[in-house]
Amino acid sequence: MGQNFLKNAFAVSILLGGGYIFLASRHEAHTSPQSLTVPGAQPQDPPREVDNRLESVPAQEAPQPIPLPPEERGFIFAIDNGANAYNAGGNDMAKGASRPARAHAICAAKRSSSGHDWIGTVDDLSSTSDGKGVLIVRISDNATLSTTNNGLSESLSTLKTLIDPASSVFTTASNLKKGDHVRFSGYFERSNTDCFTETSLTQEGSMTDPEFLFQFTAISPL
Repeated sequence: MGQNFLKNAFAVSILLGGGYIFLASRHEAHTSPQSLTVPGAQPQDPPREVDNRLESVPAQEAPQPIPLPPEERGFIFAIDNGANAYNAGGNDMAKGASRPARAHAICAAKRSSSGHDWIGTVDDLSSTSDGKGVLIVRISDNATLSTTNNGLSESLSTLKTLIDPASSVFTTASNLKKGDHVRFSGYFERSNTDCFTETSLTQEGSMTDPEFLFQFTAISPL
């Protein structure tokens, strides 16, 4: 027995790169043989033709790219260049020199301590023992923005970043999951070492996968 089938796979993914976020889709179609002979037909019967024409599949609309804010692009560019310089350093002295150079580049790219309508991906969601929200958002392969993750660190920080359970940010964030793409706003804390406070325990971590302290004031899913 002949079989017609259409394989129409539509995969949606969000790709972040080149300063844009966009959707990608794919259509695949397969057709069966053009005719078949029906078992049991008399010799004089001609082969039964099978109408194998497929209904047209509406073309998917072209994805509309979402540009990153200029300050976010500049921030990511400075961090990526810093990671490359650190990895290229021939010794620890050369690697160490990449950190103040990166701090200068970050401050040049981002003069204010606020970030408005930045784009990222939820990297982790949790809470402290007293129920305050902990959030990490990844903005590139080499960088994340994060609240503190415990009450002691919060008490020692000038910028209070743990998310209040009574806030609208907490309500929205608690409905997100790891991997969700989000638009968010908030504030960094100034630092003499990295331009903005970075919380890694080692220099290598700071340069290759930095985690910047961030106070989220707004967040929404894309």
